Amino acid sequence: MKGSVQSRQLAVVIGVNDYGSAQSNLRYCSNDAEAFYESLVHYASYNSENMVLFSDGEHQCAKKPHYTDILSEVYSMCSNATESDSILLFFAGHGTRDDEDSYLLTQEFRPNVISESSIPMRKINDYFTQSKAKFKLRFFDACHSGRMGRRGLLNPSVDDAFIINAEGWATLAACKETQYAHEHDTIKHGVFSYYLVKGISGEASTNGRTVALDDLKLYVMNKTIDLTSKLGMEQTPVFAGEQSGSLIISRVRPEQDTALPVILLQIEKSTDEQLEPSPERPDALYSELNTLLSGEFDSRDYVAADQEDKMRRISSLTSLIDDWGKSGSKRYNETSNHAQMQSRFTSVEKLPLNRNLAEYLSNNTKVSEVIEWRFFNQTVTRYVKQTQTEVEERPSFGIGLSSQRQVRRYREVNVPHEEEVLAGIKVQDGYPVTDNSMLLQFSSDSHLVPHCGLVSTLIPNNFGAYLLCYFVCTKLGKELKELWDEDSFNVRHFSAVSFSEKYKAELKRELDQVYSQFLSYIIERTKARQMKLSSLGAVPGTSMVKP
Repeated sequence: MKGSVQSRQLAVVIGVNDYGSAQSNLRYCSNDAEAFYESLVHYASYNSENMVLFSDGEHQCAKKPHYTDILSEVYSMCSNATESDSILLFFAGHGTRDDEDSYLLTQEFRPNVISESSIPMRKINDYFTQSKAKFKLRFFDACHSGRMGRRGLLNPSVDDAFIINAEGWATLAACKETQYAHEHDTIKHGVFSYYLVKGISGEASTNGRTVALDDLKLYVMNKTIDLTSKLGMEQTPVFAGEQSGSLIISRVRPEQDTALPVILLQIEKSTDEQLEPSPERPDALYSELNTLLSGEFDSRDYVAADQEDKMRRISSLTSLIDDWGKSGSKRYNETSNHAQMQSRFTSVEKLPLNRNLAEYLSNNTKVSEVIEWRFFNQTVTRYVKQTQTEVEERPSFGIGLSSQRQVRRYREVNVPHEEEVLAGIKVQDGYPVTDNSMLLQFSSDSHLVPHCGLVSTLIPNNFGAYLLCYFVCTKLGKELKELWDEDSFNVRHFSAVSFSEKYKAELKRELDQVYSQFLSYIIERTKARQMKLSSLGAVPGTSMVKP
């Protein structure tokens, strides 16, 4: 008689703190992952041989969380699982998304190549969907923000990205798409992950013997909502899944196990009362508040007192940019007899490639919703290819009879339709500052030299202003006119400006740095124009015969 097939519990557990910069680094994700890993071993009877831990913490079993290694292990887990096995994925870290997909991020993440430097949820979903495992379980504590909400990228969407096509599966994520997943300094964990481990340890049990998935999800969701609400934050975990029967996650130990790892003992010994604000804690809260108020993160120099103060300060910086532009063009013109540099102060709607500027701010930054100037659209006619069928009746002649037959022709036609597209930025009617953009334009009488422009503009927003600098260049049109080339739009500097007095010197240094880059840009663009015209025979002595 054949023996029964031994079922396995397979897991990949991931926690990422280090994202390469202090602004986006997280604090407790490695703690979350390591505590969850140990909870599976000690509470849920997982065999460590069937588990892989990725963490940038100190756990002796942890591998470095590189996204290609993570994808490889998730694929192996899913593809190697049999119909008797279950598979589990846990991730604590940053998440984001674009128009195509949602992503889990590691240190390799680069915002300009999201899909090539991140873990795509679509691929993870495919691995899980194709797996033969009898049950597929996933937990995401993605996008920790901290109590001040100072960190964090866009949360992946549970509704769109975390649903898989399988008979038995469940996904529990830390928060809604529009929320942050919060951390707690007292426990040094994400709130969601803390209650997840606490629940698996036996706190979520409703019968005193086992912890079922239904028990765990209700416990984690209710506890997370309750604690974050008391802390003055909003975080609502989200669950999706399909199952038949009750899935047992862990079994309650009869008594506390003193042999547990320290990270689990600390969670077991902690209580909700230690985490909640209470009448006994004002002194501690005073200390924490004073630390925050006296910390390095101080935006007072970047946030104006009111609208009048903001416009006054922008006007002062605008004058500085005006003087700087005139000085730069004068300095160049004094050294050159071959071309001219002109400085011109203008409004944002008259800037070269205004539409490209609007698209950049709308599509590539997080600031379009706070800009005080308005984006405007225009109607354009687009053409879509469609296949049309034409039917023609023709006589068909046979022996002693004739009949009609149909002849079908197919052809592709361009069908026009109108679309609203982003056309640019305009200053609001009645806005007190209109001309606030400096255009340095380099030009020559020779078509061997393109016209090049450096734009430096102050963009007012709800709290202050941004400084944006970009380069543009012309191309030769059919009538041999110099036309601004959309492909040449090149942003070189974009950041919030400070309203402190010392910032004026810093602003000038930033503009001088961009100006040096602009001179290099002119040189390279001129070389490229000359090489192109030379290859086309527009330079004397150039042979057009192929070698």
